[in-house]
Amino acid sequence: VSLELGGKAANVILDDADPSVIRAGVHHAYTNAGQTCAAWTRMLVPRSMHEQACAIAGEVATKVIVPGDPRVPPAPGTTRMGPQVTRAQYESVLGY
Repeated sequence: VSLELGGKAANVILDDADPSVIRAGVHHAYTNAGQTCAAWTRMLVPRSMHEQACAIAGEVATKVIVPGDPRVPPAPGTTRMGPQVTRAQYESVLGY
């Protein structure tokens, strides 16, 4: 038995999981620019999937989650994440 207790919003990937769940997990972390109490803040993956998870997460974070004006309708290569709600929130996120 392995328990993940006391942490904040962990995304636990099991060793038999389809790698597509990594992509979904990164998208979930960025929901509402990460400003939700249920936004996943970390992903726990088996060592055997570490390199693959980093590659997928990096691709999603840099090529899919495009920050910008939230009034622009989402389309490939356009805004997928708007700004932080306040300057204080922005500074808080940078601190993470």
